[in-house]
Amino acid sequence: MSEQSTNMPNSPQELNISTFKNISAFVLETAQNAHLIKANIKYVKNAKKAHSDLIESKTDLVFMSYDDTLSMAIENDCNQIAAVAPIHGGILSLCGEINLTQNKTKIGIDTNTGYARALRFHLHQLYPTDLEYNQLHWLFEGATNLRVAELLSGNIDATLLNPPYSYKNGVARMIKMSEAIGNYQGVVINLNKAWSANPSNADNLAEFIRAYYQRVNEMQANPTKTILELVSYYGVSGSEASGTCASLWESDGLGLSHIFNQAELRGTESIFSWDSGRAIPESRNWLI
Repeated sequence: MSEQSTNMPNSPQELNISTFKNISAFVLETAQNAHLIKANIKYVKNAKKAHSDLIESKTDLVFMSYDDTLSMAIENDCNQIAAVAPIHGGILSLCGEINLTQNKTKIGIDTNTGYARALRFHLHQLYPTDLEYNQLHWLFEGATNLRVAELLSGNIDATLLNPPYSYKNGVARMIKMSEAIGNYQGVVINLNKAWSANPSNADNLAEFIRAYYQRVNEMQANPTKTILELVSYYGVSGSEASGTCASLWESDGLGLSHIFNQAELRGTESIFSWDSGRAIPESRNWLI
């Protein structure tokens, strides 16, 4: 998103936002409690619902993975959608245990798109032969907050998680995905271009983005306060909150401005192309 678009008047209207119950929820709700934003926040249970909300204009903004943006724009020819700002680089850890000899092969994912592509890419590197890789069993278990429950109950053996769920007591972190796959753009803010074409909506969007990143920068500047807020919001221990807070400022953590990192975008696009077999058009008309 351009620099100029954030210089807007401080009179925002309430925005409807669809997102997942992950760290985005914490940022949004605490920003709202601090009267920085006005939002009606709806939590979706899986990526298919996020896709539906976006394409059918059931909401104003959708926080979902950049891979899902690519899937909709390229595979589904949804020319009306766009990504406008980065939220985080995934902050992903592969959690649980995978052991082919012990039959620990049940891998929980949300849908076949999104983070599942990054996980397939990594596991193809770990298990390069068909004999090995085809022993993995992929189970659709919904969003992160649902998958962590399935992991802890033993219904799945491994899954990708991000904070605070990846720091939950009883969850074993196998590897940080940033170490396994490199540059990667995780969640982005998505919208329907027809909605943002309305000048009033564009003004509200710009003010929301300004206020959102104000909140993120305040969190980074006040880690002690942020840890206490994480404890209160998620009901986690101090150690879980401390681990979560520290992870937010690592290379794949929360974005501190509305400017996209091109290397991270290209990283996700590369994995998308590897998995889908679809080339990335030079126009990239899903980016604003």
